[in-house]
Amino acid sequence: MRLSNIAFDVRRWLLSAILLFAVSFSGLAQEAHNLKFELDKKRKSAMVSGLADSSVTRVVIPETVTFGGVAYSVDSIGDFAFRDCSKLTSVTIPDRVVNIGYMAFASCTGLTSIRLPKGMGWISDGAFCRCTGLTSLTIPEGVGLIGRESFAGCTGLTSIKIPESVETVCNWAFSDCTSQWAFPCPGTF
Repeated sequence: MRLSNIAFDVRRWLLSAILLFAVSFSGLAQEAHNLKFELDKKRKSAMVSGLADSSVTRVVIPETVTFGGVAYSVDSIGDFAFRDCSKLTSVTIPDRVVNIGYMAFASCTGLTSIRLPKGMGWISDGAFCRCTGLTSLTIPEGVGLIGRESFAGCTGLTSIKIPESVETVCNWAFSDCTSQWAFPCPGTF
């Protein structure tokens, strides 16, 4: 086989792979409950990828969403999903959600209330950084790790409850939180 034929075959294979990828993921982004979702059809799971309406102030993430007659379990919130949603004041996350992505709520300065799910094992890096409106926080039992800069710059925080399950608090997790409190972990401060 000549070198030009091999190069042509490789290009044709790459083009086919790209088209197959594009076709298999087309239509996976959906909207419902004023939220955007990305669907994993094999696992029948959904990830919240953002707000469908930027004027929304309160969000209750559903446990399941249905598209095309198929129910999808909402199990995660994607990286940057709500970043800079300054009008957002309250978020309720169902216990079924096990992952809140990198900087998912970063700079949600209007956020004053968040209910974290019991199913989480960790809080991702920067997940709530610069949420200056948060005044209190209860980390649910079962969380073992608080990621880097998870709550950095949350200048309004005056009360935090940390369960005994937390074994690791990464660097700068609470940096630039200007309220006067010590850091007795686990417990309340």
